[in-house]
Amino acid sequence: MCNIRKKTDKETVTVYKAVIKDGENYYAFFSGIKIGVGTVKPQIDADYVKNIYLYRGYFKHDSIYNENMVGKTSGFAKHKTAKLLLSECFYTEAVILKMVLGGEIWEGNAEHIACEINPSEVVYAGTEILSFEEVK
Repeated sequence: MCNIRKKTDKETVTVYKAVIKDGENYYAFFSGIKIGVGTVKPQIDADYVKNIYLYRGYFKHDSIYNENMVGKTSGFAKHKTAKLLLSECFYTEAVILKMVLGGEIWEGNAEHIACEINPSEVVYAGTEILSFEEVK
């Protein structure tokens, strides 16, 4: 899970997120939540979580739990960083989404995400997904 740590005054931000594609649906790697336009539900309460994916970081007893991520989804500021995570992914159904986030926007870094990604890479999280599209 990313290290989201400070609220920003941004109204929107564009991010890149490596996700699992299942048919026409997209699911976050770590939380398993379904990506869709609208307000992001708290992951633990979401009724649309894909059970086969990872849940690391969404339980308070987990060593990488981050309370600032509850009810948010995140992505990298740079497309190339999402591609690097995708290259480390063992899911053949993995793709990258370009997402516009809104609502409450937070900023952090890539600590706790993957070994090959520089921990200082910028990550943003938002409480709303305004739009998304699959990109190469």
